[in-house]
Amino acid sequence: MNAKPQLFKQTAPDRLEIKKGGGCLILFGLPFFLAGIFMLSIATGLMPVSNANEVPWIAMVIIFFMGLIFSGVGAALVWGRSWTVIDRRQRRIFEAKGLLKPMRNQIYELDNYHKLIIKHDPGDSDTAETFSLCLGSDQGIADLSLFSTSFYGDARDQAKLLMDFLHLPLYDRSTDHEELFQARETEPKNTKPASAPPNYVPELNCRVGESGDEFRVAFQGGPVRASRIVAMLLPIIIFCFFGYNFLPILFSPGTPPAVSFFFGGFFLLLLVLGPVLGFLRHLLMVKRDTLILTIRPGSLELQQRGLISRKTKRYSAEEIYGFDFSSPLTALEKDSGLPPRSGSYQVDPSKTYIPNWAYKLSRLTPTKGVVIKTRDGLQYVGAGLPEEQLSYLHMIISEAFGRIQRK
Repeated sequence: MNAKPQLFKQTAPDRLEIKKGGGCLILFGLPFFLAGIFMLSIATGLMPVSNANEVPWIAMVIIFFMGLIFSGVGAALVWGRSWTVIDRRQRRIFEAKGLLKPMRNQIYELDNYHKLIIKHDPGDSDTAETFSLCLGSDQGIADLSLFSTSFYGDARDQAKLLMDFLHLPLYDRSTDHEELFQARETEPKNTKPASAPPNYVPELNCRVGESGDEFRVAFQGGPVRASRIVAMLLPIIIFCFFGYNFLPILFSPGTPPAVSFFFGGFFLLLLVLGPVLGFLRHLLMVKRDTLILTIRPGSLELQQRGLISRKTKRYSAEEIYGFDFSSPLTALEKDSGLPPRSGSYQVDPSKTYIPNWAYKLSRLTPTKGVVIKTRDGLQYVGAGLPEEQLSYLHMIISEAFGRIQRK
Protein backbone atom coordinates (compact mmCIF):
# COMPACT_ATOMS: atom_id res chain seq x y z
CA MET A 1 0.00 0.00 0.00
CA ASN A 2 1.49 3.33 -1.06
CA ALA A 3 1.28 6.13 1.49
CA LYS A 4 -0.60 9.25 0.50
CA PRO A 5 1.83 12.13 -0.08
CA GLN A 6 1.84 15.53 1.59
CA LEU A 7 -0.22 18.04 -0.42
CA PHE A 8 0.10 21.76 -1.07
CA LYS A 9 -1.79 23.99 1.36
CA GLN A 10 -2.68 27.63 0.89
CA THR A 11 -1.30 29.34 4.02
CA ALA A 12 -1.99 32.90 2.77
CA PRO A 13 -3.83 34.47 -0.18
CA ASP A 14 -0.56 34.58 -2.18
CA ARG A 15 1.29 31.59 -0.67
CA LEU A 16 1.19 27.83 -1.24
CA GLU A 17 3.30 25.55 0.96
CA ILE A 18 4.11 21.86 1.11
CA LYS A 19 6.10 20.13 3.85
CA LYS A 20 7.67 16.70 3.35
CA GLY A 21 8.98 14.38 6.02
CA GLY A 22 7.74 13.15 9.36
CA GLY A 23 4.66 10.97 9.57
CA CYS A 24 5.32 7.30 8.75
CA LEU A 25 8.99 8.05 8.10
CA ILE A 26 9.46 8.55 11.85
CA LEU A 27 8.31 4.98 12.53
CA PHE A 28 10.62 3.71 9.79
CA GLY A 29 13.65 5.72 10.90
CA LEU A 30 13.38 5.25 14.68
CA PRO A 31 14.73 1.63 14.69
CA PHE A 32 17.72 2.77 12.60
CA PHE A 33 18.43 5.62 15.00
CA LEU A 34 18.15 3.44 18.12
CA ALA A 35 20.32 0.72 16.56
CA GLY A 36 22.97 3.34 15.71
CA ILE A 37 22.96 4.73 19.26
CA PHE A 38 23.27 1.18 20.61
CA MET A 39 26.33 0.49 18.40
CA LEU A 40 27.96 3.78 19.31
CA SER A 41 27.43 3.08 23.02
CA ILE A 42 29.18 -0.27 22.70
CA ALA A 43 32.05 1.08 20.57
CA THR A 44 32.74 4.01 22.92
CA GLY A 45 32.47 1.93 26.11
CA LEU A 46 29.40 3.70 27.48
CA MET A 47 27.59 0.37 27.44
CA PRO A 48 29.92 -2.34 28.83
CA VAL A 49 29.85 -5.84 27.37
CA SER A 50 30.97 -8.96 29.19
CA ASN A 51 33.45 -10.13 26.54
CA ALA A 52 34.91 -6.73 25.66
CA ASN A 53 38.47 -7.99 26.18
CA GLU A 54 37.95 -10.72 23.58
CA VAL A 55 36.67 -8.37 20.84
CA PRO A 56 39.50 -7.18 18.53
CA TRP A 57 39.97 -3.43 18.20
CA ILE A 58 39.20 -3.49 14.48
CA ALA A 59 35.74 -4.90 15.27
CA MET A 60 35.08 -1.94 17.59
CA VAL A 61 36.13 0.48 14.83
CA ILE A 62 33.71 -1.22 12.42
CA ILE A 63 30.91 -1.10 15.00
CA PHE A 64 31.63 2.59 15.60
CA PHE A 65 31.36 3.54 11.91
CA MET A 66 28.27 1.37 11.45
CA GLY A 67 26.74 3.18 14.41
CA LEU A 68 27.47 6.52 12.78
CA ILE A 69 25.79 5.39 9.55
CA PHE A 70 22.71 3.91 11.24
CA SER A 71 22.21 6.85 13.60
CA GLY A 72 22.73 9.36 10.77
CA VAL A 73 20.20 7.66 8.49
CA GLY A 74 17.75 7.28 11.36
CA ALA A 75 18.12 10.92 12.42
CA ALA A 76 17.53 12.11 8.86
CA LEU A 77 14.34 10.02 8.63
CA VAL A 78 13.05 11.00 12.08
CA TRP A 79 13.86 14.71 12.08
CA GLY A 80 14.52 15.45 8.42
CA ARG A 81 12.11 17.85 6.74
CA SER A 82 11.87 19.74 3.46
CA TRP A 83 9.72 22.76 2.67
CA THR A 84 8.58 24.25 -0.64
CA VAL A 85 6.86 27.65 -0.58
CA ILE A 86 5.44 29.35 -3.67
CA ASP A 87 4.99 33.08 -3.10
CA ARG A 88 2.91 34.66 -5.84
CA ARG A 89 3.37 38.20 -4.53
CA GLN A 90 7.18 38.06 -4.40
CA ARG A 91 7.26 35.91 -7.59
CA ARG A 92 9.62 33.44 -5.95
CA ILE A 93 9.83 29.78 -4.98
CA PHE A 94 11.59 28.93 -1.72
CA GLU A 95 12.96 25.44 -1.09
CA ALA A 96 14.48 24.52 2.28
CA LYS A 97 15.83 21.42 3.98
CA GLY A 98 16.66 20.87 7.63
CA LEU A 99 16.04 18.99 10.86
CA LEU A 100 12.66 20.14 12.20
CA LYS A 101 13.57 23.70 11.15
CA PRO A 102 14.86 25.01 7.78
CA MET A 103 18.66 24.98 7.63
CA ARG A 104 19.51 25.29 3.91
CA ASN A 105 17.55 27.46 1.48
CA GLN A 106 17.30 27.65 -2.30
CA ILE A 107 15.42 30.43 -4.12
CA TYR A 108 14.00 30.24 -7.66
CA GLU A 109 12.48 33.07 -9.67
CA LEU A 110 8.89 32.24 -10.54
CA ASP A 111 8.98 34.33 -13.70
CA ASN A 112 11.58 31.96 -15.19
CA TYR A 113 8.93 29.24 -15.47
CA HIS A 114 6.07 29.33 -17.93
CA LYS A 115 4.15 26.04 -17.67
CA LEU A 116 3.26 23.10 -15.46
CA ILE A 117 4.08 19.55 -16.57
CA ILE A 118 2.86 16.16 -15.37
CA LYS A 119 5.43 13.43 -16.04
CA HIS A 120 5.18 9.68 -15.66
CA ASP A 121 7.95 7.36 -14.48
CA PRO A 122 6.83 3.73 -14.89
CA GLY A 123 9.48 2.55 -12.43
CA ASP A 124 11.13 -0.86 -12.47
CA SER A 125 11.63 -3.86 -10.21
CA ASP A 126 13.27 -1.67 -7.55
CA THR A 127 11.26 1.56 -7.80
CA ALA A 128 7.54 2.26 -7.79
CA GLU A 129 5.56 3.99 -10.52
CA THR A 130 5.42 7.75 -9.90
CA PHE A 131 3.74 10.82 -11.34
CA SER A 132 5.62 14.07 -10.84
CA LEU A 133 4.44 17.67 -11.21
CA CYS A 134 7.09 20.09 -12.43
CA LEU A 135 7.48 23.70 -13.45
CA GLY A 136 8.85 23.99 -16.99
CA SER A 137 10.60 26.86 -18.73
CA ASP A 138 10.71 28.12 -22.32
CA GLN A 139 14.20 29.56 -21.72
CA GLY A 140 16.20 26.32 -21.48
CA ILE A 141 16.10 26.18 -17.67
CA ALA A 142 15.84 22.70 -16.16
CA ASP A 143 12.43 21.61 -14.92
CA LEU A 144 11.76 22.18 -11.22
CA SER A 145 10.02 19.27 -9.49
CA LEU A 146 7.35 20.36 -7.02
CA PHE A 147 5.38 17.22 -6.21
CA SER A 148 5.64 13.46 -6.69
CA THR A 149 3.13 10.70 -5.99
CA SER A 150 2.18 7.16 -6.89
CA PHE A 151 -1.42 8.22 -7.58
CA TYR A 152 -2.27 9.88 -10.87
CA GLY A 153 -5.38 11.51 -9.38
CA ASP A 154 -3.31 13.32 -6.74
CA ALA A 155 -1.00 14.67 -9.44
CA ARG A 156 -4.01 15.96 -11.39
CA ASP A 157 -5.54 17.56 -8.28
CA GLN A 158 -2.32 19.33 -7.35
CA ALA A 159 -1.81 20.40 -10.96
CA LYS A 160 -5.29 21.94 -11.02
CA LEU A 161 -4.56 23.82 -7.77
CA LEU A 162 -1.24 25.21 -9.04
CA MET A 163 -2.60 25.91 -12.51
CA ASP A 164 -5.33 28.17 -11.14
CA PHE A 165 -3.03 29.68 -8.47
CA LEU A 166 -0.21 30.58 -10.89
CA HIS A 167 -2.35 31.07 -14.02
CA LEU A 168 -0.07 28.79 -16.02
CA PRO A 169 -0.99 26.21 -18.67
CA LEU A 170 -0.67 22.52 -17.79
CA TYR A 171 0.90 19.96 -20.13
CA ASP A 172 -0.04 16.39 -19.22
CA ARG A 173 2.80 14.20 -20.57
CA SER A 174 1.95 11.10 -18.57
CA THR A 175 1.05 9.23 -21.78
CA ASP A 176 2.30 9.30 -25.36
CA HIS A 177 -0.09 12.01 -26.59
CA GLU A 178 0.38 15.26 -24.72
CA GLU A 179 -2.69 17.12 -23.44
CA LEU A 180 -2.89 20.86 -22.79
CA PHE A 181 -5.07 22.44 -20.11
CA GLN A 182 -5.46 26.18 -19.71
CA ALA A 183 -6.15 27.78 -16.33
CA ARG A 184 -9.84 27.63 -15.36
CA GLU A 185 -10.48 25.07 -18.13
CA THR A 186 -11.28 21.40 -17.58
CA GLU A 187 -11.34 20.11 -21.17
CA PRO A 188 -7.90 19.20 -22.54
CA LYS A 189 -6.53 19.92 -25.99
CA ASN A 190 -4.08 17.62 -27.76
CA THR A 191 -0.93 19.58 -28.60
CA LYS A 192 0.11 16.77 -30.93
CA PRO A 193 -2.74 15.19 -32.85
CA ALA A 194 -3.14 11.47 -32.32
CA SER A 195 -2.83 9.13 -35.25
CA ALA A 196 -5.86 9.46 -37.49
CA PRO A 197 -8.25 6.50 -37.14
CA PRO A 198 -8.42 4.27 -40.20
CA ASN A 199 -11.05 4.97 -42.83
CA TYR A 200 -12.20 1.38 -42.49
CA VAL A 201 -13.02 -0.81 -39.50
CA PRO A 202 -9.98 -3.08 -38.98
CA GLU A 203 -10.40 -6.74 -38.14
CA LEU A 204 -10.09 -6.76 -34.36
CA ASN A 205 -8.37 -9.40 -32.26
CA CYS A 206 -11.01 -8.83 -29.59
CA ARG A 207 -14.80 -8.93 -29.28
CA VAL A 208 -16.73 -5.66 -29.02
CA GLY A 209 -20.39 -5.58 -28.08
CA GLU A 210 -23.03 -3.18 -26.75
CA SER A 211 -26.33 -4.03 -25.11
CA GLY A 212 -28.53 -1.33 -23.70
CA ASP A 213 -26.41 0.89 -21.47
CA GLU A 214 -23.49 -1.56 -21.35
CA PHE A 215 -20.44 -1.47 -23.63
CA ARG A 216 -18.10 -4.46 -23.47
CA VAL A 217 -14.71 -5.32 -24.96
CA ALA A 218 -13.29 -8.82 -24.38
CA PHE A 219 -9.62 -9.49 -25.07
CA GLN A 220 -8.53 -13.07 -25.73
CA GLY A 221 -5.25 -14.84 -25.15
CA GLY A 222 -3.00 -14.60 -28.17
CA PRO A 223 -1.89 -17.52 -30.36
CA VAL A 224 1.04 -19.74 -29.50
CA ARG A 225 4.06 -18.08 -31.09
CA ALA A 226 7.47 -19.51 -31.80
CA SER A 227 8.96 -17.29 -29.07
CA ARG A 228 6.79 -19.08 -26.48
CA ILE A 229 8.08 -22.48 -27.62
CA VAL A 230 11.68 -21.23 -27.51
CA ALA A 231 11.11 -19.79 -24.02
CA MET A 232 10.00 -23.25 -22.87
CA LEU A 233 12.65 -25.31 -24.65
CA LEU A 234 15.69 -23.19 -23.79
CA PRO A 235 15.66 -23.84 -20.00
CA ILE A 236 14.94 -27.53 -20.64
CA ILE A 237 18.03 -27.73 -22.86
CA ILE A 238 20.05 -25.99 -20.13
CA PHE A 239 18.72 -28.51 -17.58
CA CYS A 240 19.69 -31.44 -19.81
CA PHE A 241 23.22 -30.06 -20.21
CA PHE A 242 23.41 -29.34 -16.48
CA GLY A 243 22.04 -32.78 -15.60
CA TYR A 244 24.48 -34.63 -17.84
CA ASN A 245 27.48 -32.90 -16.28
CA PHE A 246 26.42 -32.24 -12.69
CA LEU A 247 23.65 -34.61 -11.58
CA PRO A 248 25.94 -37.68 -11.38
CA ILE A 249 28.08 -35.75 -8.88
CA LEU A 250 25.03 -34.46 -7.02
CA PHE A 251 23.60 -37.97 -6.58
CA SER A 252 26.93 -39.71 -5.90
CA PRO A 253 27.10 -42.02 -2.83
CA GLY A 254 29.01 -39.45 -0.78
CA THR A 255 26.37 -36.71 -1.12
CA PRO A 256 23.73 -36.48 1.64
CA PRO A 257 20.26 -37.41 0.26
CA ALA A 258 18.73 -34.18 1.60
CA VAL A 259 21.24 -32.10 -0.37
CA SER A 260 20.75 -34.19 -3.52
CA PHE A 261 16.96 -33.95 -3.51
CA PHE A 262 16.91 -30.27 -2.51
CA PHE A 263 19.20 -29.06 -5.29
CA GLY A 264 17.92 -31.56 -7.83
CA GLY A 265 14.30 -30.61 -7.11
CA PHE A 266 15.14 -26.91 -7.19
CA PHE A 267 16.68 -27.07 -10.67
CA LEU A 268 13.92 -29.40 -11.90
CA LEU A 269 11.27 -26.93 -10.74
CA LEU A 270 13.12 -23.87 -12.04
CA LEU A 271 14.20 -25.16 -15.45
CA VAL A 272 11.59 -27.79 -16.35
CA LEU A 273 8.33 -27.71 -14.44
CA GLY A 274 8.06 -23.89 -14.35
CA PRO A 275 8.52 -23.31 -18.10
CA VAL A 276 6.34 -26.30 -19.05
CA LEU A 277 3.49 -25.25 -16.74
CA GLY A 278 3.74 -21.67 -18.03
CA PHE A 279 3.52 -22.89 -21.63
CA LEU A 280 0.55 -25.16 -20.84
CA ARG A 281 -1.22 -22.27 -19.09
CA HIS A 282 -0.72 -20.06 -22.16
CA LEU A 283 -1.93 -22.92 -24.39
CA LEU A 284 -5.13 -23.33 -22.35
CA MET A 285 -5.80 -19.56 -22.40
CA VAL A 286 -5.66 -19.30 -26.21
CA LYS A 287 -8.94 -17.82 -27.50
CA ARG A 288 -10.28 -17.47 -23.95
CA ASP A 289 -11.31 -14.12 -22.53
CA THR A 290 -8.38 -12.98 -20.40
CA LEU A 291 -9.44 -9.34 -19.85
CA ILE A 292 -12.90 -7.80 -20.09
CA LEU A 293 -13.55 -4.06 -20.16
CA THR A 294 -17.12 -3.09 -19.27
CA ILE A 295 -18.52 0.45 -19.36
CA ARG A 296 -21.81 1.14 -17.55
CA PRO A 297 -23.52 4.37 -16.50
CA GLY A 298 -21.39 5.82 -13.72
CA SER A 299 -18.65 3.18 -13.78
CA LEU A 300 -15.92 1.33 -15.67
CA GLU A 301 -14.89 -2.22 -14.80
CA LEU A 302 -11.79 -4.28 -15.64
CA GLN A 303 -11.97 -8.03 -15.03
CA GLN A 304 -8.79 -10.10 -15.31
CA ARG A 305 -9.47 -13.80 -15.85
CA GLY A 306 -7.09 -16.66 -15.24
CA LEU A 307 -7.61 -20.39 -15.42
CA ILE A 308 -9.10 -20.42 -11.93
CA SER A 309 -9.04 -16.95 -10.36
CA ARG A 310 -10.69 -13.69 -11.37
CA LYS A 311 -9.63 -10.20 -10.33
CA THR A 312 -11.93 -7.22 -10.80
CA LYS A 313 -11.21 -3.49 -10.57
CA ARG A 314 -14.09 -1.02 -10.58
CA TYR A 315 -13.81 2.73 -11.07
CA SER A 316 -16.52 5.34 -10.79
CA ALA A 317 -16.92 7.74 -13.71
CA GLU A 318 -15.34 10.50 -11.60
CA GLU A 319 -12.17 8.40 -11.21
CA ILE A 320 -11.66 8.17 -14.98
CA TYR A 321 -9.70 11.11 -16.42
CA GLY A 322 -9.39 10.05 -20.04
CA PHE A 323 -8.06 7.55 -22.57
CA ASP A 324 -5.00 7.27 -24.77
CA PHE A 325 -3.08 4.54 -26.56
CA SER A 326 0.58 3.65 -26.45
CA SER A 327 2.73 1.91 -29.02
CA PRO A 328 6.46 1.91 -29.83
CA LEU A 329 5.80 4.39 -32.64
CA THR A 330 3.91 6.89 -30.46
CA ALA A 331 6.54 6.52 -27.71
CA LEU A 332 9.30 7.09 -30.26
CA GLU A 333 7.74 10.31 -31.53
CA LYS A 334 7.07 11.47 -27.96
CA ASP A 335 10.51 10.86 -26.42
CA SER A 336 12.89 11.44 -29.31
CA GLY A 337 12.57 15.23 -29.35
CA LEU A 338 12.71 15.09 -33.15
CA PRO A 339 9.87 15.77 -35.59
CA PRO A 340 8.42 12.67 -37.29
CA ARG A 341 9.29 12.03 -40.92
CA SER A 342 6.49 13.01 -43.30
CA GLY A 343 6.29 10.47 -46.10
CA SER A 344 9.51 8.91 -47.37
CA TYR A 345 11.53 12.11 -47.68
CA GLN A 346 12.51 15.07 -45.51
CA VAL A 347 10.19 18.01 -45.94
CA ASP A 348 12.63 20.54 -44.50
CA PRO A 349 16.36 19.82 -45.10
CA SER A 350 17.28 22.14 -42.21
CA LYS A 351 15.60 19.81 -39.70
CA THR A 352 16.72 16.47 -38.33
CA TYR A 353 14.00 13.83 -38.46
CA ILE A 354 13.51 10.46 -36.77
CA PRO A 355 15.50 8.02 -38.92
CA ASN A 356 13.78 5.28 -40.88
CA TRP A 357 15.68 2.52 -39.06
CA ALA A 358 14.08 3.64 -35.78
CA TYR A 359 10.63 3.26 -37.34
CA LYS A 360 11.53 -0.25 -38.58
CA LEU A 361 12.81 -1.31 -35.15
CA SER A 362 9.67 0.05 -33.47
CA ARG A 363 7.57 -2.48 -35.42
CA LEU A 364 9.39 -5.33 -33.64
CA THR A 365 8.33 -4.16 -30.18
CA PRO A 366 4.88 -5.11 -28.79
CA THR A 367 2.40 -2.29 -28.19
CA LYS A 368 1.37 -1.38 -24.64
CA GLY A 369 -2.32 -1.04 -25.50
CA VAL A 370 -5.12 1.42 -24.83
CA VAL A 371 -4.36 3.52 -21.73
CA ILE A 372 -7.08 4.29 -19.18
CA LYS A 373 -6.17 7.22 -16.95
CA THR A 374 -7.63 6.42 -13.52
CA ARG A 375 -7.20 8.05 -10.16
CA ASP A 376 -4.96 5.19 -9.02
CA GLY A 377 -2.74 5.27 -12.10
CA LEU A 378 -2.57 4.09 -15.70
CA GLN A 379 -4.35 0.89 -16.70
CA TYR A 380 -3.59 -0.87 -20.00
CA VAL A 381 -5.88 -3.04 -22.11
CA GLY A 382 -5.19 -4.66 -25.47
CA ALA A 383 -1.42 -4.97 -25.11
CA GLY A 384 0.23 -6.42 -28.20
CA LEU A 385 -2.47 -5.42 -30.68
CA PRO A 386 -1.38 -3.74 -33.94
CA GLU A 387 -1.30 0.05 -33.87
CA GLU A 388 -4.22 0.54 -36.28
CA GLN A 389 -6.38 -1.62 -33.99
CA LEU A 390 -5.27 0.37 -30.93
CA SER A 391 -6.13 3.64 -32.64
CA TYR A 392 -9.57 2.36 -33.54
CA LEU A 393 -10.19 0.82 -30.09
CA HIS A 394 -9.11 4.04 -28.40
CA MET A 395 -11.62 5.96 -30.51
CA ILE A 396 -14.61 3.67 -29.86
CA ILE A 397 -13.86 3.13 -26.14
CA SER A 398 -13.49 6.85 -25.37
CA GLU A 399 -16.60 7.63 -27.47
CA ALA A 400 -18.65 4.91 -25.74
CA PHE A 401 -17.56 6.06 -22.26
CA GLY A 402 -18.55 9.69 -22.96
CA ARG A 403 -21.84 8.69 -24.58
CA ILE A 404 -22.92 6.27 -21.82
CA GLN A 405 -21.99 8.67 -19.01
CA ARG A 406 -24.07 11.43 -20.61
CA LYS A 407 -27.23 9.30 -20.60
